[in-house]
Amino acid sequence: MRPSFAATRTRPGGYGRRPLRSTLRALVEARSSSSTATARAVNAFVSAEIALASGDYATAAQIAHDALEGADREQLMIFGTDLEWFEGDALLRAGDLSAASTALQHAHLQAERLGSQRMLWLILWSLARLADAEGRASDGVELRRRARAIVEAIAESLSTLGLAESFKRTPDAAALLAETPA
Repeated sequence: MRPSFAATRTRPGGYGRRPLRSTLRALVEARSSSSTATARAVNAFVSAEIALASGDYATAAQIAHDALEGADREQLMIFGTDLEWFEGDALLRAGDLSAASTALQHAHLQAERLGSQRMLWLILWSLARLADAEGRASDGVELRRRARAIVEAIAESLSTLGLAESFKRTPDAAALLAETPA
């Protein structure tokens, strides 16, 4: 069974130490010994996630950036949009607003192009925090509204499986819902 990254976050909307950190490091070490492009994509994804969770934003951004610029970039599959978001969100958390804006706008375009609702709401939420940091409060409100609408749509799609409320209680979804009026 694959560990849930979201279930181990220690505070909503943020990253803290995770109980599975040593397990994830072992996974990274195991994956890094493989030479396949898919294994390298998984390695970059997990490594960026660990760095972000550890508060090492510069490393998270660099790992994601290197994977996105590497020779295997066409082989990133579903991890490409995740890595673009990791890079932008890490740069935002590190306070590099200009670079965060560029990375998040690119991630936004990619998520839209792919129709990736799974990542689009997270990207919009990061863009909302960026708008707030840049003093564009009304843009932040609109971006949060759009992110919330996607979260609600995802939850609705999970209702037939009885998972809507579980999804809404994941740390990021719960934090977004808490800061965004219905």
